[in-house]
Amino acid sequence: MRILITNVKGGVGKSTISANLAYALGASGQKTTLVDLDPHESAGRWIREASRCPNLQAMPLPARPSLGASRRYVIEVRQVLERLSRDGREMVIADLTWNELLDPELFYCFDLVVMPTALSEVELRTTLEFAQRHAWAFKTPGRSPTLVIAPSRVAVDQLSGVGAAFARFQLPMVLTPPILESRQAREAYGASFLIESGDEELRQSFLRFVDGVRQAMHYHQEAHAKMARPSMVQSPSAMSKPMTASVLAAQRLRNLQAAEVPPMPAAPSWSASSWSASAAEAPPSAAPTPTPATSPATSPAAAPEDESKVLRFIPRFLRASGQRSGG
Repeated sequence: MRILITNVKGGVGKSTISANLAYALGASGQKTTLVDLDPHESAGRWIREASRCPNLQAMPLPARPSLGASRRYVIEVRQVLERLSRDGREMVIADLTWNELLDPELFYCFDLVVMPTALSEVELRTTLEFAQRHAWAFKTPGRSPTLVIAPSRVAVDQLSGVGAAFARFQLPMVLTPPILESRQAREAYGASFLIESGDEELRQSFLRFVDGVRQAMHYHQEAHAKMARPSMVQSPSAMSKPMTASVLAAQRLRNLQAAEVPPMPAAPSWSASSWSASAAEAPPSAAPTPTPATSPATSPAAAPEDESKVLRFIPRFLRASGQRSGG
């Protein structure tokens, strides 16, 4: 699974999320590589200085492309990712600050594209404009990566408004549980990781975020597997409606209406060591399924009829935490 963490906006937590997501996945037993595509290599340096996880490695990539060389850069990134896959690396996390010299074809090198954003108006608007500008990249059936929006640096008193803040994102997307703002997160750079933080609220929020990313992976694999089934390409007429956003949204809505929201895991059950053991024991079939988010803009009664409309999923943990916080 290849995950790109990116945004055009600085200061939204890309490097923090990249390094800590890579560490969390490595600590769970998965062979993980962090590919640092940023010139400052903040995430890669964090891994090299603080990680003692044998399943985790960090590597830089060649210099960012100059004008006219962006296609070559895409090829170089793709070659590195393919080599890592051949070497048995199960998870690849790439950290990148986007700029307009980059070829959007780069998105197609990845399975998930995670865009972190804080909840200030300038950051929400910048992230929305960035996502909308490249919305076409997330709408190619069977080829597109899954867009994941990650609320980051969220204050506790902002939790109840997370859903409303993202109602304007009328895009096919997965919305993860929010990562809390914390002084300890800022002080952890190069020394420790959020899943080991002494701030229990911060640690739990990041573990819920990791679970949200895992659900997004499961959704992405499931959606692409359905697109690849022979029955989906029987005839041109059969291709007119297969697996459009409205079909998936309606299907997920039926699943949501028939299901109960599971409780959040008890806080004492989470630690780097116990999480690694529990993840290794869990059967593949136990992977959680994302459920659809509904908002005034995306109500069930107004289900869109083509894939250019809205497909929104909120992992179950976010729904549970929203209910607990009164949101």
